[in-house]
Amino acid sequence: MDSIAREKIGAHKRGKTYEEMYGVKRAKEIKEKIRLKNKGNACKYVHSPQTRVKMSLAQKKRDKSTRFKIPATLEIIKKREAKKKKNWENLTIEEKHRKLKNFIGAGSKRKVRTSIEERVNLVLKSFGMIEGKNYLRNIQIGGFNVDFLIDDRFIIDCYGDYWHKNPKYFNDTSAEIKRQKDLERRVYLENKGYSFIYFWGEDINNNVEVVIDSIIRYLGQYYNIFEWEACCGYQNV
Repeated sequence: MDSIAREKIGAHKRGKTYEEMYGVKRAKEIKEKIRLKNKGNACKYVHSPQTRVKMSLAQKKRDKSTRFKIPATLEIIKKREAKKKKNWENLTIEEKHRKLKNFIGAGSKRKVRTSIEERVNLVLKSFGMIEGKNYLRNIQIGGFNVDFLIDDRFIIDCYGDYWHKNPKYFNDTSAEIKRQKDLERRVYLENKGYSFIYFWGEDINNNVEVVIDSIIRYLGQYYNIFEWEACCGYQNV
């Protein structure tokens, strides 16, 4: 059947509903068949002739250079980044943590320990503490990873001089921003009921005796338990 003959056959049906062409009962049966045929396959949806005309006209008016992708001009990129930043700043800490869940979780599973973390770990072991029993390493609390968690209440963090921007060496704007974020992190953890202390990498490497004294004072009565056990021969029992 050629296109002209097909056009003549369908001409009398144009602009009419199924009910007008086949009656209410038959129209209902036809619609049900179409629904079942297209169920679970959105690609088989057919737009009405009026909608197809509108879509065709809209495509003709559209600039062909933007048909597949909007050009990422510098102005568009700046607006996009500003919008992302604003949306991010409006989120609560808990909402940020949910969005960064996978990233944060990956940090707690890392196997490589920094040299300053290993030195602090040796200090804790010298007190008679046992990893996995008295303290845990690289633990996720809320949306933050902490280096050491002792007795489920004492946090010890090891701040790399470069990564955490030791003020002795870094004082530019980016360094101030990083230290402010670390402060916000500390406040968050303390508000959750944890005690918090941190040491700079330089001090861990060059002044470990000072670090040891600070940890002893920080742990207070909890450290005294291990000192007593060591004296009485109950260490690691």
